[in-house]
Amino acid sequence: MKSQRIVFRDYIIGLTVVVVLLAGLACSFDSDALFGSPDSDSTAGDVATPTEDSGAQPSAMATPSPTIAPNATATSESTGGEGVYVRAPYDPAANWGPPDVYDAFDGQDPQFYDRTHANSACWYGTDERYHITYTFAGKWVWYWGDPYGQNFYADVLVINSDHCVDDDSGGMIFRGRLDIDAGYLFGVTCGGGYFIGGSAMPGSTGPICWVGNGDTIDCDPGAASTRVVPNEFINTGPGAANRLGVLAEFNQFTFFINGHQVESISRPSSMLHEGFFALYLGTGQPSISEVSFDDFSMWENP
Repeated sequence: MKSQRIVFRDYIIGLTVVVVLLAGLACSFDSDALFGSPDSDSTAGDVATPTEDSGAQPSAMATPSPTIAPNATATSESTGGEGVYVRAPYDPAANWGPPDVYDAFDGQDPQFYDRTHANSACWYGTDERYHITYTFAGKWVWYWGDPYGQNFYADVLVINSDHCVDDDSGGMIFRGRLDIDAGYLFGVTCGGGYFIGGSAMPGSTGPICWVGNGDTIDCDPGAASTRVVPNEFINTGPGAANRLGVLAEFNQFTFFINGHQVESISRPSSMLHEGFFALYLGTGQPSISEVSFDDFSMWENP
């Protein structure tokens, strides 16, 4: 595994305090600092930070799915389908050949960091997946890696745990800045919605914001829940897998789920920057939440 120079900030805060804190920060940050600036000089050697953030979790449905025992076996209908484990013909990367950066999560060429902490952990499993867990509800936790870019297409398989509830979520952070522990975010919920947003600075204490066209952002404490978009292309429920893709071309971001384009947004050129990738878990249940990942790929300047 990778050598680790990791700073971990563990914030165990009461829910009431968290809501007050996020409400105060929602009106106090600078959006340029939040999503980066052209003169950022972060490098891969600075620090890799597993980060926790408290806040409302994405939810596509109001009622959680029933909890399933951790050893429950997911059905083939729920775990796969066209465009998931094998790219569909309409997938943007279907005919591009080998990616510039690849992690099969088999431990042979690890691109992300492994770490065990009192309440959170990430590791390369014997099942050849990358796992993230956390023990409390209402938290976001992400782990940075070495992949880095400005213009790229990147995708990764996000696999729900066998006991996920609708509010559990997972995905990737991209164009991230390590100096402020923040970046753009794209993920899906166990319940069947996707969320486009960003982690505010500093990552451990700032809100998770919804991000739209132009300079539109919403950092209300409930935005990460109310701004979730249900989508028919998302495989839902325990054990389900989804391939999430992001095409970043200067200030234009296009998002894909299982090969299907679901949304495209433009951001101000003043917020244009390059940055690192991270993988994240959003927790929606009071017991242990988990998400796993497979098949991370990135093509530079596609």
